Amino acid sequence: MKKTFLIIAFVGMIFTSCNTKNNPENLKSNNATVTINDTITDFDRLEGKVVMSTSGEWFVIKDGQRWRAMSEAATTDYLKSIENGQENVVKNVSVKTLEQFPISGEILPKLEFKKDKATQ
Repeated sequence: MKKTFLIIAFVGMIFTSCNTKNNPENLKSNNATVTINDTITDFDRLEGKVVMSTSGEWFVIKDGQRWRAMSEAATTDYLKSIENGQENVVKNVSVKTLEQFPISGEILPKLEFKKDKATQ
């Protein structure tokens, strides 16, 4: 009877410990829980935003393309046109990250997007 109880208890411990190892909710690294849904791409993070690169240049990321923002009036008009405009400014984005988005042209005041001749 003791042997049967010990065997059942041992098998139960093995089953319980093996079952929780592969659970993604239990994966922890430096006290931070890692889940698959937490990954976000640069496109998702920057789409529709006014961004300032680490080199000090300003751009609008729209439709997966980068538009140069050469005037404050242009960026102000764009931010007024979108919901929560002031919350859609991202600063200090690395140039390498921004290079993922092709430059299409320039955004002008009154939301005019002027394409570069080279991209037409």
